[in-house]
Amino acid sequence: MSQLVSIARCESCPLEQLDYMRGRSAAGRSLERILQLDFIFPPGAALPWGELTAEEISGLKILRQERDRYTRERMPQTNAPVPDQN
Repeated sequence: MSQLVSIARCESCPLEQLDYMRGRSAAGRSLERILQLDFIFPPGAALPWGELTAEEISGLKILRQERDRYTRERMPQTNAPVPDQN
């Protein structure tokens, strides 16, 4: 049997405000939809182009570009100079 999980956060927690905005603002609902689409259709999967809005397609593109940039920025530099060991 599955149980719902409730996470107790203080009222000043920024995640509380994020959760609130994701559920109640137009931008938050759009972000939530794009995150759901990204989960359902991972990179490389065929997208149902006829069923997506231009906003959703653009949002997916931006999300994936930003995720790729974040990943690249955190990768160790392979061409960095090696410190002299003398």
